[in-house]
Amino acid sequence: MKRNDWFLIIGILIIALCFLLIRSFVMGGEPAGSVEVRINGETVGTYSLYEDRTERFEYDDGSYNVMVIKDGKVSVTEADCPDKHCINKGEVYRENDTIICLPHELVIKVIESDSKGPDIIAE
Repeated sequence: MKRNDWFLIIGILIIALCFLLIRSFVMGGEPAGSVEVRINGETVGTYSLYEDRTERFEYDDGSYNVMVIKDGKVSVTEADCPDKHCINKGEVYRENDTIICLPHELVIKVIESDSKGPDIIAE
C-alpha cells in the first residue's frame, strides 16, 4: 500500500472513533429514573428504576409478560408470545429506550423522572 492509503485508513478510523465517542457521551446520557408501561395504548403503571421489582401483566386470553426492574435496568424476562422480541431486546435504561411486545400490545418506555434517584437529606 502507498503512503496516501495509510493516511486515508487512519483518517477513516479517527472519524469513526469520533462518532462513537459522540454517541456514547452526548447521546447516551444518564440513566433515566422511571418506566412507563402501556397496554393497548393505556398507561397501566409507572415504576421507578431505583426500586427492584417484578411485575406480571396478564391478559384476557391468558397470555402474559413478566417485567423485571433490577439494578436500574428494565427487561422482559418471560412472555408467551410467539416471536419473543420483547425478551430478546434485553435490558434498557436510557431515556426513550423501549421494549415492545406487539402481540400483547405492551410498550415499556424508559422516561425521565423529576429526580435522579433517591434524595438523601443530611441532618
